[in-house]
Amino acid sequence: MIDKKYIDKVLDEVDLAEVVSDYGVKLQLRGHTAKGCCPFHQEDTPSFHVDTAKNLYHCFGCGKGGNVINFVMEQDGLTFPLAVKKLLKEKLHIDLSDTDLQSTPEEEERYKKLESMRIINERLCAFFCQEIGKETPDAKSAKAYMFSRWNEEYCKEKHIGYAPDNWTSVIDYAKKEGLCLELMQEMGILKLSEKTHSVYCVYRNRIMIPIRDRYSHIEGFTARAIDDKSDCKYLNSADSDLYCKSRSIFGIDTAIKKARGDRKLYLVEGAPDVMKLQSVGIFNAIASLGGSWTVNQFQKLKDYHLQDCTLCFMPDSDIPKDGEELGAGFCNVIRNGALAMQQGFTVSVKNSQRRLIPMSISATRPTSTNWKKGSSCYGHLRRSSIKTGLLRKSRRLSMKRAICSCVSRMKPFWSDTSRNWLRWTATRPSGDRLTIPQRSASRNVSLRRIRKVA
Repeated sequence: MIDKKYIDKVLDEVDLAEVVSDYGVKLQLRGHTAKGCCPFHQEDTPSFHVDTAKNLYHCFGCGKGGNVINFVMEQDGLTFPLAVKKLLKEKLHIDLSDTDLQSTPEEEERYKKLESMRIINERLCAFFCQEIGKETPDAKSAKAYMFSRWNEEYCKEKHIGYAPDNWTSVIDYAKKEGLCLELMQEMGILKLSEKTHSVYCVYRNRIMIPIRDRYSHIEGFTARAIDDKSDCKYLNSADSDLYCKSRSIFGIDTAIKKARGDRKLYLVEGAPDVMKLQSVGIFNAIASLGGSWTVNQFQKLKDYHLQDCTLCFMPDSDIPKDGEELGAGFCNVIRNGALAMQQGFTVSVKNSQRRLIPMSISATRPTSTNWKKGSSCYGHLRRSSIKTGLLRKSRRLSMKRAICSCVSRMKPFWSDTSRNWLRWTATRPSGDRLTIPQRSASRNVSLRRIRKVA
């Protein structure tokens, strides 16, 4: 089994446009997109695009796309490990021996199972794309909804499709393609009916959005209901050997290169927000599918060498419920940001909705307990600021109150604090954010630096 470090090295360091040119494809660069005639089918008008910013390719003629490893696999008919070995040798001058590709019988069995699951997802993705291209009323409605959210070029590039409102169409297609129905049940695509004792597809009348891993493999789907009255608006793939919701990061295949260059990641609330940002050129946007981030997901970011990136959380503009000061989106950000700091990341929060951003603090003095805690943090902050110059003298009092607000809001650290002494009001332009560069320690919050950035 080939080591992941070699796969990452190929994806990070091998230029896809250069590899494509080596195969005789003449590319014309316009901005960050290189265009040429597709090497996979005959055409006179160039429809093959290489995105140099994302290091990915897509043909709008035949629909094929992927990363540099996928390209070599398709061109030379190689397996994934052999394509990696070839690119390592030819582009990075690293010659792997045959022993580096060997694996135990258990590893080989697991690899074959995962590969079979990936093939099922790829075939189903092709089926969903085929369905949305039909001229049926349901397909037209799905297409209209899809293009109202994201532009057509992006939808084709990301292979967004449609699951028809039919109980057996996916099953009929799977049987025709020779896909394993038992494996599809294990993946949660099919379920056994308790009434009829027959299998049915869980995806019906939904926009099908592929969830891709770091290597652009489809590991699952997030499916958006066309009917807004549906009880379940979004339906994600079930956990399996291939997909795990608590470890998956939506958009990471596109975001990783841009994130390393900008040293910043935008963490938004869900897949549609990621797609909206990436479709307009903000490629370094990612999301967890479910709102809450996990330790495993932050560890994955570290594994991808993104630990130096600032994690900029962008909460949803949820309207606060009666009796609550903040919407659910901002509360999620507070919880997720605290966890990110515990994992050692630099965290910032940005929101375009002025009314939801904590900007100023009312004159009501906080409780003495919270004030003391804030004063302690402020003292440490002020001592640090003498060396770092982070604070201006005129802002120190407001910073003291800002720290108190953090103390009050950080539920993971204190459960006995009052949440009623603080009232947020939006008095500054949108885009203000509270930046917390260093993590806090366990229950005794000791922030090295907290600064208000206007």
